[in-house]
Amino acid sequence: MTAKRLSSAQMQRVELDESQAATSVLPLGDGPAGYDPGARRPPAGRGPAGASERASRPGRTTLLVVIGSVVVAGLVLSAVLAVLHAREARRAEVIAAVPGLVRPLDTPPHELWRAPVASAADEAVLVSGDTLVAVDDTDGVWRLSGFDVTDGGRRWSLGLADVVTAPRTTGVASTAGVTVRCPSDGGDVGPLVVCTLTGPDPQVWFGRGQVVALDGLDGHEVGRWPVPGRLLGAARLADDVVVVRADDRGAVQVARHDARTGAVRWTRPTGDTLPAWSTSVSVQVRATTSFVLVTGSAAAALAAGDGTELVPTAQFSSIRLVAVRDHLGSWTTAEGGWWRDASGARLFALPALPAPAVTDDGSADDVIVVDTGAALQGVDARSGQERWTLEQRLDAVALVSGRLVVAGEDGYGVLNPVDGRVLWTTQVEGPLPWRPVSDGALVLAPGVAPGGGPGLVGLGLQDGVRYWSVPLPEGVVGVSGVAGHLLVRTAHEVLVLG
Repeated sequence: MTAKRLSSAQMQRVELDESQAATSVLPLGDGPAGYDPGARRPPAGRGPAGASERASRPGRTTLLVVIGSVVVAGLVLSAVLAVLHAREARRAEVIAAVPGLVRPLDTPPHELWRAPVASAADEAVLVSGDTLVAVDDTDGVWRLSGFDVTDGGRRWSLGLADVVTAPRTTGVASTAGVTVRCPSDGGDVGPLVVCTLTGPDPQVWFGRGQVVALDGLDGHEVGRWPVPGRLLGAARLADDVVVVRADDRGAVQVARHDARTGAVRWTRPTGDTLPAWSTSVSVQVRATTSFVLVTGSAAAALAAGDGTELVPTAQFSSIRLVAVRDHLGSWTTAEGGWWRDASGARLFALPALPAPAVTDDGSADDVIVVDTGAALQGVDARSGQERWTLEQRLDAVALVSGRLVVAGEDGYGVLNPVDGRVLWTTQVEGPLPWRPVSDGALVLAPGVAPGGGPGLVGLGLQDGVRYWSVPLPEGVVGVSGVAGHLLVRTAHEVLVLG
């Protein structure tokens, strides 16, 4: 869905008035209950001999008790701090493991290093363990390079294919070059990097599409195999790859392969047929642990395990599909919207499709956020009852820490997904250049850097308070969280911030 304008009638600018910051001071008391500052010590001679001397000078036993108490208190404090630190570390790992989120930031980020990339496409950058892999074609070769994600040290570089364009002959540009894509959902792809090689001319490249598997640590090739027919799209699924292809009659098939060897796990026809070889058909493939969703001129929902078709499509009725955690949302003109379980069975009707491509940490599982185009709605995930409606043209960006980050044409903000209450919003000058991301505590969004110019600002997720602002280069087309790392993309570079 395209970005939409935030309505100023309901969503107000948030500003921090620092003059109202207050400091609480606890009053000093007169001492513990029962304490009498005028009380005197027992007079000398009222007790055992030497009692007054012992009272004025602590004995060894008293010192040992005090020292022991201090040691015990220190150990308890250390244990508490260790528990808190371990809890924060676990939370950071949970956040970093969610595709699209950034590992929690303790300080304002700064540029660590940068590297060239071929384009702003998501498939041009991915993370394999502690290696960032970038796809680049600036030197006439499609090249994959692996960098230490911490300091940018180059670990390996591998040329996959030449970038070659045939001369124009009949007024139609014919190319023998290839396009390289390395599919990823934005999380850590693991030790295996999988890329596809395709050509733009289906007549020339029919049967020449390839899948290449590399070791992410050192870049050595561990597998390469051809894709029969016309390669239309691919997605990662653990150590496998899901490939969508068209045969010589134009019939579209989906297959799950071992990424190293190409061995077929399962294959399934979609019932879709390409209208013509000369037509450029954009096919999107998304794979989760439960589902494989294919969207083109038609759509299909398949079980990731065996390729079973989960949502049959009525004849002459196209279908739209969205995967949300372990459920499916579907929409057809004939049947409307439905919320379905992992088997594809209908649970209840939906007023619209769930908001697509939302970063989700699972903190609001009891709510389904649907997008009607003119409004966002919150639907109870158990009963299907509408909880709230916000009649503004907004995109749902991220569900994180029990909050919903939204963005419009010229601003962004945060809602409570349980009741739809607007917590805060802010406006930007001109169209929003890129969508915000989050680290679980902050919204990282477009803003103005100190001294002017484009910047990245950190606003409190709960209250919109501005904590910091750092400069960004000109021409930023996207900011994203990839395997927990904060990446800034321009048309030709990726910048790693930390």
